[in-house]
Amino acid sequence: MMKFEEKIYPFTTEMISGYFPKLDLEGKSVLTVGSSVDHAFNALLLDAKEVTVYDLNPNIQKLYNLKKEIIFSKNKDELYDELLDSISIPITEEEIFSKHDVSKMNCYLKDDESYNKLKDKLINNNISFITGNIFNMDHDLSDKCYDRIIFSNALQYLHNFYTGNEVRNFILEQFEQWQNHLNKDGILQLLYLYSYSRNNIEQNARNVIKYLCTKSLQLETFHNPINNTKDAIVTYTRK
Repeated sequence: MMKFEEKIYPFTTEMISGYFPKLDLEGKSVLTVGSSVDHAFNALLLDAKEVTVYDLNPNIQKLYNLKKEIIFSKNKDELYDELLDSISIPITEEEIFSKHDVSKMNCYLKDDESYNKLKDKLINNNISFITGNIFNMDHDLSDKCYDRIIFSNALQYLHNFYTGNEVRNFILEQFEQWQNHLNKDGILQLLYLYSYSRNNIEQNARNVIKYLCTKSLQLETFHNPINNTKDAIVTYTRK
C-alpha cells in the first residue's frame, strides 16, 4: 500500500498569492514544507534570501527538478499541461485545481514578468533540501534558525501521528522545538485554514489553536477568489 507521504501535489491547493506577501519574505531565510514546491518557488520570487525545503516525502526533490526543468524550457502558459503530461511521480489527483485557478493561486504565474523573474532566480539555485519531519526538528536541523518557517496545512494531519490525550503534550513539546528554530522576530506560519469561519475549523487545527492559546498567535484572513470565500493563516512571532 502506498504511504500517504509518497504522493505529491503537482500544484498548490492554497491561495499562496493571498498570504505570502503578508509574510514579508524579502531578504529573509525561509524554511518551508515541500508539498508542490510552489511554496519554495513563491518565496524565491518574493526575494527571500535563501529557501530551504524541509519534507519527509522522498519525491519532493524529484518534483522540484522536473518542475524547474519545465520552467526553463516552457513558457508560463505551457507549464501546467506539460507538468501533468510528463509527471511519473504518484500525485494526489483528487486535489488538482484547474489551470486558471492555479495561475491565480501562485505569484510566479501572475504574469510573464513574474514567471521570468522566477526563472532568473532559479539559475542561481537558491533552494536547498533537508529530508526530515517537522515533528523532529531538533534532530534534523541541529542549531539552524530561520526568519520564516512555513508549515502550510501540515498540522491538519496530526491524527496520523498522535491521538486522544497525547495531542496536547505533543503540540506543546513540538512548539518548543519550532520556536527554537526561529530567529528573533521570526514568523512561524502554523496553519492554513480553508473557507475560514469560527464554526468551520478542522479538529486538528482547533487543537493547535486551543493548546497554544497562551502563545499570542495571530489569525489573519484574506480573500480567496477561487471559491469567493475567506481563507486564513495562523502565525506566531518570536519576540
